[in-house]
Amino acid sequence: MPGVIADSRQSRLQNLLRRFARNEARAIDGHRQGLQERWQIIRRSRRPGETLRYQIDLLPRTAKRVIGDHRRRLALVRALLRSTHTDANRP
Repeated sequence: MPGVIADSRQSRLQNLLRRFARNEARAIDGHRQGLQERWQIIRRSRRPGETLRYQIDLLPRTAKRVIGDHRRRLALVRALLRSTHTDANRP
């Protein structure tokens, strides 16, 4: 039975690590898309004031994305810590 429990713990940890990696990949992709959007605005804008106004308009969306990424990251890190802490306390 100890081998089965160890396999289960390892599987759970691997699953959490995969979820963490997928979340980070999505976060990076979101940043890349945000940068592309900002560069498109810069290229299309005719005047510096127009560029600045559009860039400022994007700030709430950027902040929302970053905060969401951070919340998901914290939840996954907490789950990883719980998993490793629980595993350390088991015989």
